[in-house]
Amino acid sequence: MVTDAKMIFDEAVAVTTSKSSTNVVDLNNITEAAAGQPVYLNVLVDTTFTSAANGLTITLCASSGATPASGDKVLEIVPATLASVLTKGKLYRQALPEDIPYEQLNLYYLATTALAAGKLTCFLSI
Repeated sequence: MVTDAKMIFDEAVAVTTSKSSTNVVDLNNITEAAAGQPVYLNVLVDTTFTSAANGLTITLCASSGATPASGDKVLEIVPATLASVLTKGKLYRQALPEDIPYEQLNLYYLATTALAAGKLTCFLSI
């Protein structure tokens, strides 16, 4: 996968419990490059989640200067049960809202219970 490193939240990260993304993305860098075009959040399933009973919600969080926390929610992505949607090779894409209040962005992965094997790559694109 080829994308600017400044736009990547996580690359093939194992998600087994609730946690924040590895990287914080500066939205100012992306909106300048986008020049008025929509910016998309992409979630690629690298490894299938194998526990059908559990669920995962991915939340986009924003903060003015510090690393965003789970309470800094802006947008909810992929609220789903694992059996129905989180299989290898699936790509979920959602446009970011134009009114994100702060420039520092990260993702929060909210697991309903401990999750079995599964990996995600999450990044922004224009």
